Amino acid sequence: AGGVSHRDLRGSSLLIVEHGRAVRAWLIDMEGVEFHKHLSTRRRETDLARLAADIEAHRWVPPSIHYRFVLAYARQFPQGSIDPRQLWRDVAWQVRRERREREKRAAA
Repeated sequence: AGGVSHRDLRGSSLLIVEHGRAVRAWLIDMEGVEFHKHLSTRRRETDLARLAADIEAHRWVPPSIHYRFVLAYARQFPQGSIDPRQLWRDVAWQVRRERREREKRAAA
């Protein structure tokens, strides 16, 4: 997670495997991957929001799974450096914003 960004991160870009309580994710679409020495919080939120907006279209994925993903993501960083609850709120806000922009473009 650290230092890696994907300009078109979507659910179809990931392979997720769950073993009991452990969840492992593999990035299977490397086109659009960028490596950074430091990845800003804003960039992380944008990538996660893009992924969340894509997954939101699949109603069979409940919000609890989204939140578990955010928690797992936050655990990849030093303890206390990312507040998972705030990250969850920020991502949800960006998803709503992206949805409104999509609706405006569709209406135009």
